[in-house]
Amino acid sequence: MNVRYRYDRDRVIPVAVKGEDDEARRSWALNAAASYAEHIRTEVDLDATAVARVADLAAELARVAGGSRAAALLFLPEPQIAAPMTIMFSPEQPTKADQEDFLWPRSSLLRPTHRKISTDGLGAGSTVAIVHREHHRAVAERRWLFLGEHGSVAVALGPMAVPFLALVEPVSDLIIDSLSIDGYVADPSGRAATEIADAFQQDEERWAV
Repeated sequence: MNVRYRYDRDRVIPVAVKGEDDEARRSWALNAAASYAEHIRTEVDLDATAVARVADLAAELARVAGGSRAAALLFLPEPQIAAPMTIMFSPEQPTKADQEDFLWPRSSLLRPTHRKISTDGLGAGSTVAIVHREHHRAVAERRWLFLGEHGSVAVALGPMAVPFLALVEPVSDLIIDSLSIDGYVADPSGRAATEIADAFQQDEERWAV
């Protein structure tokens, strides 16, 4: 998958695709973490524990990157908040049930906060902020869904501690606003995004299109 986006080098580590070799992924992650620490040294001098944490998270994301998925690690040097971001492309349209499960998962503890958005690369889309339960604790995510004339794009930021989401979102906004993916053709009508927005507005109990 050929993905292009702008990003803040001080806050984002794009994840390289390293195939199925755990050793290669780990080696890449260690080098990426060390290079990132050196890059931001004038701003924050990360200690060995922080660098190791960045490397572990980058290696974990490298395991899911590849094929129809891309990934990036967002990191705020102060106060050292890390958040995974995954970008998923499909040449097919998700079913209505899959759309609902992505935008309003059954694990949600609160009604998702939804808004309709538009970007130059992907056209009209939907985004939600979600608080849900994972491993017996409340976590937050932001998710985006774009349904095009050809293909669909789903993006997930998180999970992370609930208070951290608002701090990380400005970093992800630059990526989303500039994101483009080969093979994805936006729908100029924005019909699907409008239907989803209408459904969220009309259904206070459960989202469904």
